[in-house]
Amino acid sequence: MDNDVKQSADFYDLMAWFQLNRKRVISIAVLVVVVGAVVGGYYWHKSNVETQAQDALSIIKPPSSAEAAASMDAQPYLKVADNYPGTRAGGRALLIAGGNLFDAGKFDQAKQTFERFMREYGDDVLANQALVGIAASLEAQGNTKDAAARYDDFIKGHPGDPTLPQAKSALARIYVAQNKPELALHLYEDLARGGNNDTWSSEAGIQYQELLAKYPNLRKPAPAPTPAPTAPTGLAMPTNLAALTNLAAPKK
Repeated sequence: MDNDVKQSADFYDLMAWFQLNRKRVISIAVLVVVVGAVVGGYYWHKSNVETQAQDALSIIKPPSSAEAAASMDAQPYLKVADNYPGTRAGGRALLIAGGNLFDAGKFDQAKQTFERFMREYGDDVLANQALVGIAASLEAQGNTKDAAARYDDFIKGHPGDPTLPQAKSALARIYVAQNKPELALHLYEDLARGGNNDTWSSEAGIQYQELLAKYPNLRKPAPAPTPAPTAPTGLAMPTNLAALTNLAAPKK
């Protein structure tokens, strides 16, 4: 009975509080609804835009042959990136555009496109491809000094990355051109021993042997043979276990 009375009293207290704070409670409730609607609308819009970007990217027909790929226009992909900024499809479109520009020999534009990707999608999982693309564009422009620095930074900062063999092979190629065969040899050896199933690792063993043939002084010297143990002066070395036992036995 006491519990019923207490609950009734609590209910009337709550109703009295609500009457006093009715406007405030209604305002808070409306605010919650509005915020929920805005957040929901934002995520719906974002999902819808991502879908539209993906559709726009998918309708671009890729070339049917390697020859056509070299002349593939980057503009359709750049248009997707411009129309759908911040979307994953827009980021992929930028990378494809950079690759097409590179294949077409427009290395400076390719570099700028890869740099744009890093500015807009620097945290994306595909960012490493853009970093290698920047280094490759510098190398193709003849700026091997900056390209080597980029490759070297990438190798040191991204161990285990899938694009690492490509970066190592490119850096080794630059070292050969810079007359630094010892540095190139180390990279080729590292690639060949990595056991990765890719073109750069597969060719590294051949390039390693070609460097050794051109620079035989880089061959590692064969390890010196271990000298045979010598017997103390005036004492013949035992030739079998029996002789060793006889030698160790105390004389009578």
